[in-house]
Amino acid sequence: MKIVFLAQITLAAGMVAATLLQFVGALCVREYARALWVWEMREEERVVAGSCDGRWVEEGRGSGSGRLEVIVEVEEEEKVVG
Repeated sequence: MKIVFLAQITLAAGMVAATLLQFVGALCVREYARALWVWEMREEERVVAGSCDGRWVEEGRGSGSGRLEVIVEVEEEEKVVG
């Protein structure tokens, strides 16, 4: 009877520990995703700020040597002199 009780206690402790580890892991992944998003936004701002004459070229992010260049037209605001 004591062996069954000890097995139940061990199982309960293992489940609590697994739940806590899952929670901590989820927080780490959340922080990593946030940092990655911030990095991508800064990279995009840098590319747009470095554009000249309304055009900029972004190198494709695919893997391998078959990368493509994507040309994006950026609309310029018309300035009214009055």
